[in-house]
Formats: sequence, structure tokens, C-alpha cells
Amino acid sequence: MLYVLIICIGTIIHEMGHFTVAHFIYANPKLHYSSCDWHPTEDQVGGVHEIVFHMGGILLPTVLSTIATVLLLVKKTFNPTQFHLLVIAGTLSFRSFFIITLFIINSLGLSQHNSYDEAKLNILLELPNGFIEVLSAIYSIMILFALLFLLHKNGHNLLRYLSRMAAGILIGFFLWFKILGPVILP
Repeated sequence: MLYVLIICIGTIIHEMGHFTVAHFIYANPKLHYSSCDWHPTEDQVGGVHEIVFHMGGILLPTVLSTIATVLLLVKKTFNPTQFHLLVIAGTLSFRSFFIITLFIINSLGLSQHNSYDEAKLNILLELPNGFIEVLSAIYSIMILFALLFLLHKNGHNLLRYLSRMAAGILIGFFLWFKILGPVILP
């Protein structure tokens, strides 16, 4: 159940990052289950406003998952009542692995799906293809290793954790993007 929540909550946190930035730049945002529509003026398109809009979706989950991971690591023990911190901490890692998968597929020429935030930021900031994806992956792996270390240190079975994580991601993805998301945030 925990990992199913990570997909649902992680997606909402990501889109809320976009929504918050668009709200502050007066772009009349509308939140959906897998996107955030914004209506920028002509001077906001392609400029710093668009860069900040795309960064909002990346930075909000990054900041929240970093804070949650630090809070978990500062505590000497981990117990099930702290699962909310684990959910928040895990959101960054799961999204980044999804983005890395898209980047690899694009790099191999199997798809040209460049509509995700990291690809758009690479273009807007004139960075090499995959630059932000690689940075995101490195940071996410650090967060994931910190969480795995914490679980191992407290006697949790890592194989069970990883298998539950994989199953939860698949179920959570289907549940949020196909069933709950379109109903809750059409």
C-alpha cells in the first residue's frame, strides 16, 4: 500500500510544484491528475517564466524528499508510524527512475517523447541532452541508498522492500493514471 501511495502522492506533489509557480507568475493554472495547464502571456513563453515553471515540478518533490530523508536519517530508529516520511522521501527516486527510462528510450531512438520537464529544461537552458536527467538520477540514487541503508540498519529485509516497491509502483501507476487520477483531478 505504501508504494501505491508514492506514485499517487508523488505525482500530485510534482504537479503542485508547477501549479504553485504558475500561480505566482499569474498564469491562471489548472491542476490535473498528470499535468498542470498554465496560460502564460507571450512574454512568459520561452523565457525565465517557462524555465521556472518546469523547475517547479522538479524542485518541490526534490526539496520535500530531501527534508523527509534527513528527518528519517536523524532519527536513530525507524518504525511504521513514520511511513509518511518514507512516502515523501521515496517520491523523488521513483520519478527520477521514470525520467531516466524515458531518456534511455529516447537516446536509443525508440521514441521521441521530449515533453517531460527535464528534457524541456535541457532545451530551454541550452544544456546537453540528458544533463538534468543524469543529475536527477545521481541525486535520486543517493536518496534511495540512504533509505535502503536506513531500512537495512533497522532490520528490514531489502529484497522484500524492493519487491514490494516494484509491485507498488506498477499498481500505483495503473491506479492513479487510469482509475483514481482522472476522477479526482480530471
